[in-house]
Amino acid sequence: NYQMVYQDHPPFQILKTKDVSYEEMQMMTRFSKHWDLIGNSGHFVNFIQHLKSKASMGSFFHEFLKFSQFLSAKFPTSHSISLNHLFESVYEYLSSTSLSQTEAFDLITKDYQKNGRKNIPTFANLSQVRSNGPVQKEKTSSLQKRQRAHQHV
Repeated sequence: NYQMVYQDHPPFQILKTKDVSYEEMQMMTRFSKHWDLIGNSGHFVNFIQHLKSKASMGSFFHEFLKFSQFLSAKFPTSHSISLNHLFESVYEYLSSTSLSQTEAFDLITKDYQKNGRKNIPTFANLSQVRSNGPVQKEKTSSLQKRQRAHQHV
């Protein structure tokens, strides 16, 4: 008898079992979602490689679990996290755990520009000196400019 408890509405996820508490199940669910957003997306190749190299003496799973816990604290729900917020979160995590701000900036900028972007993320500190040339500010749409204009009324 596994004593499985399910959600009472679709998709009827398992909430807990005899051997896995509700908190552990939620942690595994969030880990899985974060892996889809970061590991499976293809947007964070350099970040994943960094975690793997950091885990050479330990466990890659535990390295990613620490990052997943960081994301869980920052985003209580794991749905609707924008790609820019993910890049910002990776930068914050790296610069607060294992790399200097400049090293974290360089790593995340490589991932950010990997798919042809020429700009840098909007969260990046534009006063930082980069070794690979001048920093281009991310373009702001006219809608964003209009929205900002109304915020200062």
